[in-house]
Amino acid sequence: MALKQGFTRGFQRSLKWLLGSSLLVLFFLQGTGIINISLLTSLEGNAADLRLTSTLKKGIDERIIIVDIDERSLSRYGQWPWNRHYLAQLINTLFDHYQIRAMGSDMVFAEPAGASFKQLEQEFKSRPDVSNSAKQALAFEALQDDALSQALIGRNITLGFFFNQVLNSRLNTLPKPISQIDHQTNQALSLPKPVGYTANLNSFNQASSRGGFFDNPVIDLDGRFRRVPLLQSYQGQLFPSLALSLTQQALKNPKMDIQMVAQGDYLAITGIQLGHRVIATDKSGAVQIPFRGPEGSFPYISIVDILDHKIATERLRDKIILLGTSAPGLLDLRSTPVDESMPGVEIHANIIAGILDQNIPQQPAYLIAVQSIGYLSLGLFLLIVPHFLSPIYTLLVCTGLITGSLFINLMLWQRGLMFPIATPILLIISFFVFHMSWGFFIESRHKRAITRLFGQYVSPQLVKEMAKQPEKITLDGQSKELTVLFVDVRNFTHISEAISPQELTLLMNQILTPMTEAIYRNMGTVDKYMGDAIMAFWGAPVEQKDHANKAILSALGMQKKIRQLSDQLQKKGQPEIAIGIGINTGIMSVGNLGSE
Repeated sequence: MALKQGFTRGFQRSLKWLLGSSLLVLFFLQGTGIINISLLTSLEGNAADLRLTSTLKKGIDERIIIVDIDERSLSRYGQWPWNRHYLAQLINTLFDHYQIRAMGSDMVFAEPAGASFKQLEQEFKSRPDVSNSAKQALAFEALQDDALSQALIGRNITLGFFFNQVLNSRLNTLPKPISQIDHQTNQALSLPKPVGYTANLNSFNQASSRGGFFDNPVIDLDGRFRRVPLLQSYQGQLFPSLALSLTQQALKNPKMDIQMVAQGDYLAITGIQLGHRVIATDKSGAVQIPFRGPEGSFPYISIVDILDHKIATERLRDKIILLGTSAPGLLDLRSTPVDESMPGVEIHANIIAGILDQNIPQQPAYLIAVQSIGYLSLGLFLLIVPHFLSPIYTLLVCTGLITGSLFINLMLWQRGLMFPIATPILLIISFFVFHMSWGFFIESRHKRAITRLFGQYVSPQLVKEMAKQPEKITLDGQSKELTVLFVDVRNFTHISEAISPQELTLLMNQILTPMTEAIYRNMGTVDKYMGDAIMAFWGAPVEQKDHANKAILSALGMQKKIRQLSDQLQKKGQPEIAIGIGINTGIMSVGNLGSE
């Protein structure tokens, strides 16, 4: 019967492989996107954030400037919303005086501003008690929407609007889409598909002829903006984001092509070609935001300074302008990996800069294949190899794998390729913990059991060898070829009668200890102590092909030690000590008899 301590060795091995394989399958399914474990996904997001913040370019990008509705602007022109004559004046100043390249509005003008003034103008028109100056003022205010419309005409301006998921929530008319697709294609597309929207007044849309959404339907579960879609599909009409549309205008309207590939029953977006630039996207048409740095990575200029012409013309000439706000109460703050409260307008600026520089991080099309092979190879390596290593070597191997994984990941990241960073590291750590836990709670228990069972009469070296290969240990009685050694003290009766019991005990310890050590040194098993004699054997409980040779070496070692001991005792006036040794090799019955 094989040695048993709760589980048989074979069952333990099978259980270890089963648990290890389950761990590998779990990480494989998570890494390839088949399942989504929220904890692992969250850790991956946090690790990617750390990688991003550790490699930021920083510095200020002067190509994109945010025209700011700040506290100074509100103090001068009043609370928002403003009279749109001011906005018309701003647009005219930016394009005519400063000669900017293009402008985008990170806000929507969905309500008419001059309607109430037009109504008052009609009421007061025929009343003699109202002065002509008042009537003229009303007429001027009533034309503020017209003034803004006139300012938009013929200008490179993208007006912002937003989609929503509220059914039948439609305000005004959407701007012209970039493409119209049939129902079947629309159903197959993996783009976000909103059901409602809030757009600018029709007169503004007609005047600007260009619009872009600024909502983000792909916010991560922790509320952080890491990705934004560049496209959304509304009833088969494809609309660009504010950043994409404004960039196209700034690049003098190069042709835009949407790249798709069929994946099963749906069409996945793989990228958007803008002239010679290719913007790699995920299957939902979203991109990782290529953050340059925290808030303030793009210059802010107050509207007051622009309308007062306090800014040098060269500062704004040929620049891309975003109309946004930093005023408290108006501020559109977003949580991002680089800043807990970044103005939403800077997210658009980062995307525009990323498209211009062609440095938007991308997940290559072969990512899933590489991850599948990588996780399987790494998992199988970690499942098999540590089984043959000591804990310290396992730790060194895992540390090396983590270091190598981080190095390769950062090298790929510097080249604009996004690969998971936390998942492979967690895979390595999980397998290390698994092997260490298994060794401590399962294998060490069996080693302790072997030590308790054999430690009293088997050499420590042999106990260690037995602990490494417990499956080779047997407790059943069996017949096998062994070598047995008998050794006793010559003239023991005469010696024992000549000294006191205390002296005899001390003497026997001095004799038996070196003889036992000689047996243990040569991997022998002490069968029993019989007064002045020892019986030992070789070849069990662990197989030893050279058992006879080990017994002879033990005998020679005993003779040497006893001669040294005898010389020491004779110098003290004690009797000479001699031993007799008998060795025999043959077929014997052996087993653990007398206990369980």
